[in-house]
Amino acid sequence: MAILRKESRYYSKAQIYSNDILNDNLSLKNLSKGGLCIRSNNLLNVDFKTRYIIDLFPETELNIGKIELEVESKWVRIKKAYSESGFVIVDPRAKKDFEYYMEYLSKQEHLETNEEKI
Repeated sequence: MAILRKESRYYSKAQIYSNDILNDNLSLKNLSKGGLCIRSNNLLNVDFKTRYIIDLFPETELNIGKIELEVESKWVRIKKAYSESGFVIVDPRAKKDFEYYMEYLSKQEHLETNEEKI
């Protein structure tokens, strides 16, 4: 069974970093206009419904600098080999750059489905 997501998720080669989420092993699983999912091989220390700042560093060939995202945590999933956390984007501080980056991702072949299997 599948439910339709509000927005399409995109795979991204962008790097992420956060002073708020003290974890050296963060990776971006997917990104949408309204949210993102991060993954780590270590335990994520993320509190539910708490706001964080995540810095997004798009592919260097795009000549976009750091995009600072204010996000709020919505869920955390802990597995044996990794943990993940989903966030809603409260405020993309570099809105113009973020919109440009999302437009770029929407034209790439790494589009992820907007259906979520449950």
